[in-house]
Amino acid sequence: AWDDEGKARVKAAVLARELEMPPEEVQRRLEAVAQLLPPLREKLLVMKTAELGPLVADVEGLGHRVVRLRLLFPSADLPRLMGRNKFLLTESLEAVEARVQRALALCPSLDMAG
Repeated sequence: AWDDEGKARVKAAVLARELEMPPEEVQRRLEAVAQLLPPLREKLLVMKTAELGPLVADVEGLGHRVVRLRLLFPSADLPRLMGRNKFLLTESLEAVEARVQRALALCPSLDMAG
């Protein structure tokens, strides 16, 4: 039977091969991703490596993304929002900001400041 630990080792091995880095480094980075976005922790095992790879490859960039998104969505439960809307993890921040601006133009009564 596959337990979560076994699945995590396999996922780390696949990512390590794809990213050309040691499995231990991938595991460390996976933990950093989970710390940045706790709601993703349970999804890490089921996320496709194509989705997870860029996050693991650039944890620092993910941290910067979280900060920029916090400025766009100051009162949001950001980790939950990002976990449920994976485009926030990958789409350019300029495109996300443009979406927000379009929504605000359509609904000026929205209070984005909280």
